[in-house]
Formats: sequence, structure tokens, C-alpha cells
Amino acid sequence: MTTFPAMPSYHQARTIWWPRWRRRALFILGGLSVGGLAVAMAQLADRAQALFHAVVAIWPWAPFVLAPGGFALTVWLTRAFLPGAGGSGIPQVIAAHSMTDPTARARLVSMRIAFGKIVLMLLGLLCGASTGREGPTVQVGASTMFLFGRLEPHRQAGLLLAGSAAGVAAAFNAPLAGIIFGIEEMSRSFEVRASGLILGTVIAAGLTSLSLVGDYTYFGVTAATFPLGPQWVAVLVAGVVCGLAGGLFSRCLIVFAKGFSHPAHAGPRPARSSSRPCAASFWPSAALEATERFSAPVTWRRRAF
Repeated sequence: MTTFPAMPSYHQARTIWWPRWRRRALFILGGLSVGGLAVAMAQLADRAQALFHAVVAIWPWAPFVLAPGGFALTVWLTRAFLPGAGGSGIPQVIAAHSMTDPTARARLVSMRIAFGKIVLMLLGLLCGASTGREGPTVQVGASTMFLFGRLEPHRQAGLLLAGSAAGVAAAFNAPLAGIIFGIEEMSRSFEVRASGLILGTVIAAGLTSLSLVGDYTYFGVTAATFPLGPQWVAVLVAGVVCGLAGGLFSRCLIVFAKGFSHPAHAGPRPARSSSRPCAASFWPSAALEATERFSAPVTWRRRAF
């Protein structure tokens, strides 16, 4: 005689199954929303750059006028109305991931910050700034998931992690890059309990991007090959030289942004932060200010997702 499992009771469905499926739906719907916003940001960024190049083609001296005025306007708007939108956006999301106060988080990740980040990015591109999409997309993705997290306040940390990873995946059509970014930059660990939800969010964002713009490669493709041989020594040399140059650039960025001081008048050295210095999208001092203001030392630990 065949026996069938008993149907779950109303109490079981309400206390066990419904919260579980609601949590999954939040992550999936959030991933779809982040994917759509990432595609919209990419399209707007391309049009802003095309408009700038069109202006330069008509008037070659335009960058000497647009760049200083536009950068000054961007700095003023950021410091006056959107202090949480300064810098690249990644240090702010890392700091928000470590916070527990919703009010403090809202200063770094919210729909107001997301809208302002998009406007500032487009303004910078219209003025000729070498603005990248990774940082802004990360902060916009985390802000979108923060909005969804109002329904599940105790899962905000996991939603921020998933939103940032989904933003990278959708912006560059690279789901693996989004997952690695979430592990390396945001959580610094891979937790089995949260991996399924994060993977689902990244996949949803990637599928949204794929359905809207097709299978594209952000950095293009090349037919060049590099056969195996002694020339691979140049790869190792280039890696070491570029690594040293990148570290030197970051150190110079910090020194020039903070200014020089005599050792006799210097105060006690601050505690070393776990976050890394990040170059700003628009100006160096804003990046340093954002890193120091929002990237306090963080104790990374397991969280309940």
C-alpha cells in the first residue's frame, strides 16, 4: 500500500514554509531589479559618453571648460546633498554590511543614494571624467536590496552582499565575477547557508542583463594568442611591476589627499582598517574621505542569512 506524506498544517505553513519562500522571493526579485538597473546605468553611461564625444568633435576646446566646471559642480552636489554618494561606492557598501543600525545604513545605501549616484556618474561622464561603472553599480545594487530588506530587517547583511554581487554580475555580464566579488570584497568568506540565495540573486541579475542586452562582452574580444615559451617570463615581470606600481599609486593617493605633516607634530597613528584604499570615481580626496569615514575596522564573522 502506497503511503503519501502528510500535508503540512496551517501552523507549519505559516511559521516555516512561508518565511522561507518569502526570503527566497526577496532575493530573486531583488536580483531582477538590480539587473534591470545595471543595464539602465550601462545604457545611460554609453549615451553620456557619446554625447561628450559629439561635443568634443564640434568644439575641441570643450573639455577644458566642461571638466573643471563639471567636477566642481559634482563635488558641491555631493558634499551638500549626497555625502553618502561620494567616492567609488564600494567602501560605503562594505561599511553598511558591517553595521547593525538601520538609520546609519540608510546614510550609505538607500534609493535616494542610488538615484544620486546615477546622476553624479552621468554628470561626470558628460564632463569627460574617467568614471567607471563598477563602484556605482555596487552601491546602487546594495541600495536596491536594502529597500527589499525592509521586509526582512534581520537579513539586511545578506541582502546587501547579494545586491553588490548582483550589480557586478549584471554590469559586466560576468556572474562568476559577481560571486567572487561578493566573497572577496564583501564577506571575506563563503558560507554554505547563504551561498544558495546569493547565487540565485546573481543568476537572476545575470539573466535579466542577458535578456535585455544579449550576450555581450564588456571588455571586448581579441584573437591574439600567446604561445607557451620563454616570453611568459614577461608575464611574471609585468605582474610584479604592475603590483608595485599600483601599491605606490595608492600610497601616493593617500599621502597627497591627507597632506604632509612633520613627524614631531603628527598624532598617534590610527588603527589599521580591514578595507583597502579605493580610487574615487571623480576626485581623490572624496575617496579618502569616504574610506576613512565609512570604513571603520570591521570584525568579520558568520552572519545569519
